[in-house]
Amino acid sequence: MIDSQTNKSRDLRIDVLKVIGLLGIVLAHIETNDFIFHLRNFDVPLMILCSGVLFYHSMEARKKETPNLVYLKQRVLRLLSPSWAFLFIYFMLVYAFCLMIKEPYQYTWIDILQEFFLRSRIVGLWIIRVFILVAILAPVLYKFRMRLTTNFPFMTMLLITYVLYESLYYGLSVYGSGVSLKIMEKSLFEMIPYACIFGLGMSLESLNKSSILTTAISFFAVFIILFGLYSYLGISASTQEYKYPPRLYYLSYGVAVSLSLYLLLDAIKIGNAFVVEVIYFISSSSLWIYLWHWVFLYGIHIVPYSSRISPFVQYIAVLSCSILLTFVQKEIISELIDSPLIREGRYARMLSLVFLK
Repeated sequence: MIDSQTNKSRDLRIDVLKVIGLLGIVLAHIETNDFIFHLRNFDVPLMILCSGVLFYHSMEARKKETPNLVYLKQRVLRLLSPSWAFLFIYFMLVYAFCLMIKEPYQYTWIDILQEFFLRSRIVGLWIIRVFILVAILAPVLYKFRMRLTTNFPFMTMLLITYVLYESLYYGLSVYGSGVSLKIMEKSLFEMIPYACIFGLGMSLESLNKSSILTTAISFFAVFIILFGLYSYLGISASTQEYKYPPRLYYLSYGVAVSLSLYLLLDAIKIGNAFVVEVIYFISSSSLWIYLWHWVFLYGIHIVPYSSRISPFVQYIAVLSCSILLTFVQKEIISELIDSPLIREGRYARMLSLVFLK
């Protein structure tokens, strides 16, 4: 089993899985070939699964019940504060660049406002919306799970909920109006399926290896059956086509790969303390690394003849620069918080919430 010499109580597998998920999400925004693009399309389900595991750990560590509204407020602040701060920085940087090259600013106020509402037409913050939606149901799932003595009824509840979601989506897509379907796609139809994956993550560490393996094989079987069916019917067999909102074909692949990676990492041991620290840093800084990579993506696109730069070089450049900038950011903010003028009080808490989480 992967272990950490720096923190024996922490399951490093989850940190490694979060790093893999982040690498996949960044790779999705690089213009690579179709095979690699679809191969990595398990990244978001993997991140949701890890989030469920970490949520369960945090609730168990508190040893006391946290009111739903208190948890939701804390979670939303931890997601929105960095995201909104980044959007402000991003649009100001683009504005400054447009002034420098004497070109008109490319975004309208409506464009910018929509991004702050997580519409994700410019910067891909739809995943922040997903995490917020899942956070609404997280305490309810936890309380329900704690009232049950075994995993079976909880898993059964998740399965029934997902079947009802698929049925409702099918009904609305066939008989519903376009407006109602669009609203549901950005809310309920993102909340329910990802909450089911989140619930699976909450129970993951209480399942034995054979149960996890059986679940992974079952999801792989569903994916292969649907792939064969779609191919036979001449329907698109791209998982990307079933991602917004997430459907069974997309999620079956994502969950199967995620659970397989979880089992695979059980046989790997990382003994190098530096590697462990790097993994932990990237895992704990994944939000800001994800945010900053949009700046470097923009930079790649405005570089002359960027289309001639290989996707691999683009990927390494964007990823490494995002990690480095996040590291510098955390070092500067940590030093600032430790200064006598800011060490105590609300400014220290605010800076920590926005730039260190």
